[in-house]
Amino acid sequence: MSHFLTLPQVRLHFLEWGNPTAPPLVLLHGGAAHAHWWDHLAPLLAQQYHVVALDLRGHGDSNWIVPPAYEIEDYVGDLEEAFASLHLDSPVLLGHSLGGFIAMTYATRHAATLRGLMVVDMGLRLRSSRTMRFLRNMPPPHYQNEEEVLRRFQLFPTETVAVPPLLHHIALTSVRPQETGGLTL
Repeated sequence: MSHFLTLPQVRLHFLEWGNPTAPPLVLLHGGAAHAHWWDHLAPLLAQQYHVVALDLRGHGDSNWIVPPAYEIEDYVGDLEEAFASLHLDSPVLLGHSLGGFIAMTYATRHAATLRGLMVVDMGLRLRSSRTMRFLRNMPPPHYQNEEEVLRRFQLFPTETVAVPPLLHHIALTSVRPQETGGLTL
C-alpha cells in the first residue's frame, strides 16, 4: 500500500506490506533507486514483518529539497523523524548501497532502539564518483513510450544483472508521464 508522510523538511513516500502489529522491517533503497525496487521481496518478508519501504528524499515519489540537502546526515534525520511519526519501535533496518550507509549511520546513534541491522551490496566507504557527478548533471532522459523505456533502461554498474521480469518492473516503476508527452525518470 502506498502512503505519504509529511515531515518538517520533506514529504516522503513509502510503501507498506504485512500486519502493522508484526515487528517492523524498514527497507532503504540505493542511490538513483526507489521503494518499488523492493516489490519483489517485500511480500515474502511481510509473512513475518510489517514491511515499510521508504522513498528517500529526492527519490521515487518523495519530494526534492531546495536548496539541495542530500548528505547522509539529511537522510538520517528523515529516518529519525519517520520512525517517530510512524511509531516504528525496535525495527529491523535493511539498507542497500546508499541505504546501507544511511542505515549504518542511524545504527551508530540508535543501536539500542534497533532489533537488527542488515546492509547489502555496499562498499567500505561512500565515494564521490566522477561518473555519478557527470550523470547527476545531465538532463533526465526522455522516453517516447514504455517500449523505449524497456529497451534503454539499464542497471548501474553495468555488470549488475536481473531477470527480465524484475528488470522490466524496476524500469516501469522508475518513470513517470511528462505533461508534454512521453516518460522521464
